[in-house]
Amino acid sequence: MRVLRYTILMSEQQPPSPQHFNSQIYPETVRLEREGYLGLSPKQVYRREAAFALRAAGVKGPENFREGEGIVDTACGVGNHAFQMSDMLERKVPIEGVDVAGKLIEIANERLQKRIQQGIHDRIAQFTEGAMQGLEKKKLSGRNVRLITNLGSSFFGYMGVGQMKESLLHFYNLLEPGGQLVIQWRGDDPDETQKQWEEREARIRGKRKKFSVSKSQENVAGYPMPLDMVENYDKTSSCYLRYIDAENPAVVDGDSAAEVAKYEPFTKVIDGRPCKGWEHTTSGIQFLSYERVYRDAQGKETVLPPTLIAKMKEEKEDNDRPKGSPPKEFDGMKKLLRETWFRDDANAADRNVRFVRGEGEEEHLGHQVLNALVATKPG
Repeated sequence: MRVLRYTILMSEQQPPSPQHFNSQIYPETVRLEREGYLGLSPKQVYRREAAFALRAAGVKGPENFREGEGIVDTACGVGNHAFQMSDMLERKVPIEGVDVAGKLIEIANERLQKRIQQGIHDRIAQFTEGAMQGLEKKKLSGRNVRLITNLGSSFFGYMGVGQMKESLLHFYNLLEPGGQLVIQWRGDDPDETQKQWEEREARIRGKRKKFSVSKSQENVAGYPMPLDMVENYDKTSSCYLRYIDAENPAVVDGDSAAEVAKYEPFTKVIDGRPCKGWEHTTSGIQFLSYERVYRDAQGKETVLPPTLIAKMKEEKEDNDRPKGSPPKEFDGMKKLLRETWFRDDANAADRNVRFVRGEGEEEHLGHQVLNALVATKPG
């Protein structure tokens, strides 16, 4: 049962860019999406994701960290997850945030200073601008890293497979032996019953009213199906998402010729319109691209720079997967970890990589359930 409909715009585009996240409009579109589609405030979403990540890693409190050990939160944005984890760990565990979008890092450091002025003393040294595939201890605080987190489906956006592999290698080198990596994403809940769907949908509708937002469908010229639109009651702002043709992510990343050669174009029909994407043939990871479109009170639309989204290739036999088995995204990520962390040793990957699925409403976001891959560096 679908909750969110994406539409397609067939057009030329610029390569995926951190400018998508640097846009001043980006936080407002995030708020509208969270409240409209999930029935949750952004803060509630970040709190649930942070708590789930700690549970997935087996972290119950600051006692799970030795003195000098800390956390690195990658793709940290404006620090939402880092601040949530800091509070959950009684502000006793050192945390460092890294993000490629400089504007978001600037905001995160401003928020950190405001917390200090308010008498909230985190053990967050700083938020640092940088790409995941360039992480090195010397560029950070030099602490022993016990846990690396990547939350909010961030690992599956704006990177091709070559950059994913580089990021995983840097994560491995950054972690101390026995340290853990948690990559979290959201997905359909395979166990959701019709009754649960109806109950959650009723809660989401009630929360929209509380947030003074509405979700509707609007006919737009050139589209065979109406677009999902989220807007404020006072119609001061609204937003929607649309898929566009994707650039080859390996070319965008500047990967080697060998990596570029592993990509093949494919076409996916979404809401009745074809959209061009790229498939990494050896991993089965497929890439599409989308834009956020923001509309102000005067009806003027601002299109944020596009970004990539990664999904696993859909197969006919997917419907025959055993009940309770991990989603295919886990399979694809485990393949990359086996190659980068375990030198293609399948047994080592099986011992050190596990899947965790969310339980209960606090580990759901609307109709989506939280998922996590947890990898342990052998010690």
